[in-house]
Amino acid sequence: MDRNDITILVNSCDAYEDIWDPFFRLFRVYWGDCPYEIVLNTESKKYELEGINIQCLQLYSENRKVPYGKRILEHLKYVKTKYVLILIDDFFLNDYVDNNEIEKCRTWMEDNQNIAAFFFAPVKDQGNIVSEKYKGYEKRPKVGVYKVSFQAALWRTTDFIESWKKHENPWEWEKQATFRSFFNNKEYYVRSKDAPNPIDYGAKYGEAWNVVAGLWCVESVDENFRKNGIDVDYEKRGILRCPISELPRDNKKKTIRDEISKIRSIGGYRYLCENLWRSIRGAKKIFGIKSLEKDYYEHLRNVLK
Repeated sequence: MDRNDITILVNSCDAYEDIWDPFFRLFRVYWGDCPYEIVLNTESKKYELEGINIQCLQLYSENRKVPYGKRILEHLKYVKTKYVLILIDDFFLNDYVDNNEIEKCRTWMEDNQNIAAFFFAPVKDQGNIVSEKYKGYEKRPKVGVYKVSFQAALWRTTDFIESWKKHENPWEWEKQATFRSFFNNKEYYVRSKDAPNPIDYGAKYGEAWNVVAGLWCVESVDENFRKNGIDVDYEKRGILRCPISELPRDNKKKTIRDEISKIRSIGGYRYLCENLWRSIRGAKKIFGIKSLEKDYYEHLRNVLK
């Protein structure tokens, strides 16, 4: 195992410093033999825990607002390894990490320079192709939903850097980096649904888990915390008391700033192509002409075959 080839980047922010202690204490329990360097991506604060070497770069002054994309790119300047393993601050481990599986993925990426990332969680997509060569994984199609996501993943560092734009937040990045990935020749793999997750943090798709909208989803973390002697006052951050489907949604109309941000993310030509397709589809609807393509992704699947 080449411990000098992978860095773990734990992505967070100062406002979430209260969840660092349960995160890293569970990390110490379930990944005590972690051989890799750890960098905590946050603004100004620092965290230490005996038994774990955590680098807090403290690149910014307290209360300074820095765009997420800019911050992640500036932290990546300090990552000197060929690969970076991406985690989020509320990925509370609830089982032992499989080092061998991570090393297997690293070896595959060494042998195939075209692989950008292995994601350690499944993504439902009928276009996924079960991989015979990389057992336990599925190759993402050329065009697919959440082809790029913020789930735990082993990335080639250069590809992860290239996937970001400075102005993007995590939600914009997942959407726009997915779109950008349609136009490169890189390969992306996700864990097969029936294969065990080598980094198990209890992800539940379509359901509330761990921390949602800044609130604790107590039922998904409490048993794990109690079992490992972690005491958390959930009321300080607040508790999610409704189904995820009932959370308030951001229904505000798109602004010129939103459109400019999208142009910066995908480029003017691709922005115009998408809006032209939507205009033509809208005109067809007005004149009662049924569109054969249900959405723009389906259009791109047909174009980028």
